[in-house]
Amino acid sequence: MNVEITTLEREGFTEVGLAAPDVQPSNTLYEEAELTRPSHLFGELHETPRGALSMLAEEVVRIEGPVHACEVINRIRDAWGLKRAGPRIQEAVEAAIAVSVREGRITDKDDFLDLPSRTPKVRDRSTVRSASLRKSDTLPPAELEIAILDVVRINYGATDDQVMQAAARAVGFKSTSSQLRDLLADVIAAAIKGERLARQSGMLVLGSAASGE
Repeated sequence: MNVEITTLEREGFTEVGLAAPDVQPSNTLYEEAELTRPSHLFGELHETPRGALSMLAEEVVRIEGPVHACEVINRIRDAWGLKRAGPRIQEAVEAAIAVSVREGRITDKDDFLDLPSRTPKVRDRSTVRSASLRKSDTLPPAELEIAILDVVRINYGATDDQVMQAAARAVGFKSTSSQLRDLLADVIAAAIKGERLARQSGMLVLGSAASGE
């Protein structure tokens, strides 16, 4: 395992501890979709034909997937120059998303939307404009699992704390709030259940489903 010893001088004594794994941060910045309201659509957003909204939603998913449905609503709302999305707008966009899902053009897993058969990639959100992208509940578990597996694979194993810190940094979070730690713990637990991760002598290591054993 690749760990680093850190020392910190404090008022006459030295504090020694283990640093997080030496993992290269993600070099892929999160790309936000910038939609333009189609020139032929003059009415209110919630009155827009469902097919047109479906096409706009699919464009957001193509660029940002996996992405939470609320972000898709936000991007379409922004295209109309609106500062908030009321119930009618939310219902209209959600209905359009449902059409795209039903027809197999996008997938929906617990409100996280993506293109069929696309493998998630880890994206750095440190420079995003959308404030909601900085909330832990909009982080796709599938993307977090990729980040976690990368940490474990590169370092040949790591502790839970090291994995959480490194994975959080990889997606652009400088600190791990209690909510983010809970989310990461759930992702780790799901990966262990699916045998993509395993515990060995108090460390997280790749499971048989991820290591090819």
